Amino acid sequence: MSNSVDCAVCGRNLDQYTVSQREYHCNQHFSDDIESMKRYSQTNNILSGSSTTNSSRTKGDPAVTSPKRGNKWSPKTILKGKERDFFWYPAQASPPPRCFTPGLIPLLKKALLGMHTRGNIRRAVLCYERAVHVSRDLWDASWGCGYRNFLMSCSVLMDQPFQPMYFPMLDHPISPSIRNLQVWIEAAWAAGFDMEGAEQLKRLAGTDKWIGTSDLWVAFSFRGVPTELVDFDLSKRDSKGIELLTDWIINYFTPKDSSCASTNLYDTIKASPVTITDRMPIILQHSGHSRTIIGYEVDKHGIVNLLTFDPGNPILQELRKAAINTFLSSSTTNTDGRTHDTQLNKSSASQQQTFSSNGNSKRRASDASELILKRPRPYLPDNDVLDLTGEDDFAGTSSKQQAQHIRGGAHQASDDDVVIVDRSSGNNKTRKTPEKRKNEDPQALLKRFRLDNKKLGKKNKYQILYFPMTAPLTEWERQARKNVTSTKLS
Repeated sequence: MSNSVDCAVCGRNLDQYTVSQREYHCNQHFSDDIESMKRYSQTNNILSGSSTTNSSRTKGDPAVTSPKRGNKWSPKTILKGKERDFFWYPAQASPPPRCFTPGLIPLLKKALLGMHTRGNIRRAVLCYERAVHVSRDLWDASWGCGYRNFLMSCSVLMDQPFQPMYFPMLDHPISPSIRNLQVWIEAAWAAGFDMEGAEQLKRLAGTDKWIGTSDLWVAFSFRGVPTELVDFDLSKRDSKGIELLTDWIINYFTPKDSSCASTNLYDTIKASPVTITDRMPIILQHSGHSRTIIGYEVDKHGIVNLLTFDPGNPILQELRKAAINTFLSSSTTNTDGRTHDTQLNKSSASQQQTFSSNGNSKRRASDASELILKRPRPYLPDNDVLDLTGEDDFAGTSSKQQAQHIRGGAHQASDDDVVIVDRSSGNNKTRKTPEKRKNEDPQALLKRFRLDNKKLGKKNKYQILYFPMTAPLTEWERQARKNVTSTKLS
């Protein structure tokens, strides 16, 4: 690979730019973060050689390729921002930090219904309605996808009412966050879980090491949350081999109607061409990246597209505003059945316990054999406010508010806080921006969340992590999971 310099935000090649021009270009994407940015940092010692591992960490019958020690990847120049290690879940009374976006599932359902009305899709199925998109931030842009998928899983598991005991198991003794997950995994190693992974990674807390779905399996199993892995090897199948993967995902998300005797999987969906289910999102990993899968659509030709929450693709500002407005319009209930006040100005967000990074970039796991930088976009600046008058547009000014975390201490509201204002007295007028008009087009909106067969076909090995939503693991079951195992399909 060449020593090409690309913008970590928009992907533009910057080889022809001077250093000052590169700096100016990148800073335009993150003007609200300029003071917290370092000028540049080189990503050194990133390993790209490929070795094969399977979920049980034995040689042969590979699952997902992972980095191999000793081969260096030619570094690209990236910006590194201030470390903001937050966690949030929908039942929490605090406002979502800027990387967290609730309320997208209802918006996607509306867009899918619009596409069905146009005759572009036959059916679609979506996961649990209160699933949250969690995007990577500037500080973890080159290595955080596995961690952010973990946060998406935790945010929904700590909100869902079907297995309420998952909440205390995930929240205690330390609640989820990126740095806390690293501590979780090290604690699992110390308890005898995944000794091969412990030997390969050596140390995880405070580093920038990649993790994969097998590491998340270890973390959840250690906490007693039932989790399963499925490996897909498509290399031995014909051109339609990707159907092995998509059929499994369709079967997972499609509601099961025991009273329906139909042999057609899609005929079991009766109420609507677009269905929101109680199924938890799943994590799909391949060499180089991982995503959270939130459902699927079947287009007018019968072709299946997966619907994803990609941590490498932050939500555009106008779409995030609309999603949060949708989220606020619905009641919020925690896992104990208590109703929270949806006025987020009466609560706050809090930073979780974190551990400083030392820049170590060695990594194991089945997460990546090459570094793929996605394109973070700007988030809500600190002068964006959320309108409670029922309009989608936001006013342009706000006042900072003091806030207290539902479980933590007090802090002053930061750039990550969404501020609520009442414009009923209003001299403020709203107008539709080009971005907002684009968001109202269902085709343009859905394009951001689709993963089609062409993209899926570029890889031939995938691994899925899913939650069967069974009772918490007994101590015997937990101890039996000290070695990573998976179901293999080919």
